[in-house]
Amino acid sequence: MSVAIKRLADSSRIEVEGEFTVSTIAQVGEALLHAIHEGFDIVVDLERVTEVDISSLQLLCAAQKSVSGLKKSLSLAAAPPSLFRELLEKAGYRADRGCVQPPSAQSGRGCGGNCLWEG
Repeated sequence: MSVAIKRLADSSRIEVEGEFTVSTIAQVGEALLHAIHEGFDIVVDLERVTEVDISSLQLLCAAQKSVSGLKKSLSLAAAPPSLFRELLEKAGYRADRGCVQPPSAQSGRGCGGNCLWEG
């Protein structure tokens, strides 16, 4: 597992490669905390992730909730890879239901209309 943080002009990009599970979650969590403290929008690249579990979904959702409270955003660099989509379905994080966060007034959907898993 490797995690790289790249500072861009107006955002921090976190690139995750390899296993993203409970046994490696601390590395990604530290990278997310660092990026949150920098105060910029965060983009997470999951294209090279080879294994996931529910802890990875929980960490990303918690991080998104944290940054939204700071008026920043957390987004994925691309649509979730197929292994994420399969886990999302099994875990009940279906995009047609949205997230459990209160809906925004503008979109009527959870996560302020910015659910990581839609798209």
